[in-house]
Amino acid sequence: MNTTEKTLIQASGVINEFKSNKHGDIDGLVITTDNGPLSLHFPPHTAKSVMAHVAAGEPVYVDYAEEAKPDKKPKSVLKTIRKEQHSESMPVGDKKPEKPAKNDTTETIAPDQFTLVLDKNEKPIAIRVADKYIHLPKNKQLSDSIRPDSTLEIEAEPRIDSGFVQEQGLTVYHLKSISINGEPFPAND
Repeated sequence: MNTTEKTLIQASGVINEFKSNKHGDIDGLVITTDNGPLSLHFPPHTAKSVMAHVAAGEPVYVDYAEEAKPDKKPKSVLKTIRKEQHSESMPVGDKKPEKPAKNDTTETIAPDQFTLVLDKNEKPIAIRVADKYIHLPKNKQLSDSIRPDSTLEIEAEPRIDSGFVQEQGLTVYHLKSISINGEPFPAND
């Protein structure tokens, strides 16, 4: 992954809110500074530790960097955060994901009702069934076939990486296989 990183920038303010990615995984925060709102991104696998360290409404001191991938708009990436100006900082940006334990728990889900979660291009990215959020892979054949009135049979395993926080408290699942109206579809590209 080629990224260009500029120098470390310091800021302080009050946490206004936590932000999430298209799948609802917390991956950022907005702080209100003297210069206005500052939106900072962090890896979603670090959300639990960040949220255990700080909360909305609290004053914080942050170090961040402007990073850009080739042909992408730069974003402000949180590197460290602390509650007091001279206290020890909690490193954020370089924390590696936990290696998930082996998960052999596959569930069969055959919902009577479900909601398709769509991206900004109106393509399905997930299926929501009650308190379950099932990620769908990027697969044109699958996304073109699934409809709100489809009959589904899903094999999926719950995500067990404990660092993620889903904004609505849903259990996130990874798709293993899916049948739409009795026709099996590949779960991967």
